[in-house]
Amino acid sequence: MKGTRQQAMSDGGQIQASSLVRALNVVGDAWTVLLLKEAFLGVRRFNEFQESLGIPRQTLALRLAALADHHILYKKPVLHRTIVQEYRLTPKGLDLYDFIISVWAWHKRWDIGAHFLPGELLHKPCGHLLEVRLVCRECGDPVVRADIRTEAGEGSGFDPKPAARHSRMNDAAFSKSTGVEPSRMVATTVIGDRWSNLVLDAIFRGVNSFQAIKNELEIASNILSSRLKKLAELGLIDSASEGRRIDYHVTERGEGLFDVFLSLTGWGDRWLSGSSGVPQVLVHRCENVLDARYVCAHCGMTVRAWEVDLPRPE
Repeated sequence: MKGTRQQAMSDGGQIQASSLVRALNVVGDAWTVLLLKEAFLGVRRFNEFQESLGIPRQTLALRLAALADHHILYKKPVLHRTIVQEYRLTPKGLDLYDFIISVWAWHKRWDIGAHFLPGELLHKPCGHLLEVRLVCRECGDPVVRADIRTEAGEGSGFDPKPAARHSRMNDAAFSKSTGVEPSRMVATTVIGDRWSNLVLDAIFRGVNSFQAIKNELEIASNILSSRLKKLAELGLIDSASEGRRIDYHVTERGEGLFDVFLSLTGWGDRWLSGSSGVPQVLVHRCENVLDARYVCAHCGMTVRAWEVDLPRPE
């Protein structure tokens, strides 16, 4: 496989096909994650997005256009004194709700939830404040990374290397625009940085040493060093010496981001696989293909965007 991979890289500028990477190429941008969050909270108009996030107008226009191009948002003209264009979620966009909830749940678990979604959400069908569990739809058991194995799917192979995308929001720009330090928006900033999430995903998959990660991702040494340092400073990974080698492992704090990656992978499987099929098949310990979905911890119902609201004031 290694020789085949190297040949593909040299011949066509290709990378191993992955639903996670495909999904990250669409929504793996910090501004995009924040725009999706606002869309699920009911924000629809250009000026409302801009005022809520403090995002530069040109950046906002580019991100909204990209989301429309990917059929995640669509523009709907609405009469409000004059005709106003509103941005609304398509079915493909609504299906990203598990991803947004996974980011919310991570922040809430680590006591910084107010900086992503409201600290509390109401599950309307049962009337309880929302608490979520990620479960296998087939057997109902909680989804744990150790209970999942990966097999080659019908769509396994290689994808073209992604084209250059919008420049990323660096930490200084993030703080200036949002007024929030990146350390208080960990899931958003990690997902918004391609190399950070690919390095973390490699460690999730058991690729633990510096050289092994470098070879797996074909990443420059200085970029890998900076991302490992960033992930360690955010408390998502730690390291241990194995003789002369240093191995990297996810911390308990970092382990929670597996659900974020899993939600994105599932979305990529459903919407970005095309006719060839999924690149990898995730098999749960119940021996069924994994269909991981968030359910309400109180009533057990699948959590859907239109059934979640802000709690009413007392």
